[in-house]
Amino acid sequence: MMKSKKWKIVRLKNPKLIKIRANLRKLLAAAIHAEIKRLGKNSINSQRKNTALSKKKNELLYAWGKSLLKCSYGPCMTFKKKQTDTLNEDMVWNPLQKHWICINCYNHHFKTDKQKEFLRKVVEKTASENKAYEEWFAKNS
Repeated sequence: MMKSKKWKIVRLKNPKLIKIRANLRKLLAAAIHAEIKRLGKNSINSQRKNTALSKKKNELLYAWGKSLLKCSYGPCMTFKKKQTDTLNEDMVWNPLQKHWICINCYNHHFKTDKQKEFLRKVVEKTASENKAYEEWFAKNS
C-alpha cells in the first residue's frame, strides 16, 4: 500500500506501455481469480482448514480491492460510462481513503479542491466517531 499523503496520478501516454499495463493487469487478475477458484474447490472436512482457506480467500480479495488493478470507488464511473473494467484506465492514489481509483472516478468525484476538502472532512469525522466509540467501548467493557 502506498503511504503518500498527496494525490498521485499514474498516467501512461505511450500506447505500447498502455497495452503492457493492461496485459499485466489481466494476467494478475486471472491469477488471483484462479487462486480463489482453486481455494474454493478444496472441500476439506476439517473446520479449521475450511477457516484457513476462507481467510486466504478473503486476504486475496482484500489485496485485489486495494490494488492498482481495479478502481476501489463504489459505483465506478468507468463502468457506468463504458460498461467495461478499468484495465486500460489510468489510476489515481486517493490518500484520504488510502486506495486507488480510476481517472474517471477522480475527475467526476474528486477533481476540485472543494470536493477533496469535503471528503477530508468526512474522513476526519468518521475517524473521530470511531475513536469516540472505541473509548466508550473500552470504558464500558
